[in-house]
Amino acid sequence: TRLSKEGLRAAKAELALTKARKEYRAAVDALQDTATTLRQSNADKETLVEALRTQVGEQDRIMSDLKRQAGRVRGAEKERDEQQTRADAAEAGAAKRASQAEQ
Repeated sequence: TRLSKEGLRAAKAELALTKARKEYRAAVDALQDTATTLRQSNADKETLVEALRTQVGEQDRIMSDLKRQAGRVRGAEKERDEQQTRADAAEAGAAKRASQAEQ
């Protein structure tokens, strides 16, 4: 009976060890799955960050283009105003000369 008790204890210990190994493997698998998920998540985030950087760069380029166009518009408006001022002055001068000629 002593041998059978020791055999029984050894069998129980072996069973507990087997159970512990299965739990360990399950925990390792879960950690590996988590690591894979995190790596994929990080890759997705890096892809998103790169896309955002590209978009910001494109928006910066568009803003620069708009600023250049606004500068050209301001320049054209200034030129138009100057031409209008010259035309008004010429018209006023012509009206003055016509008025003097009538006298």
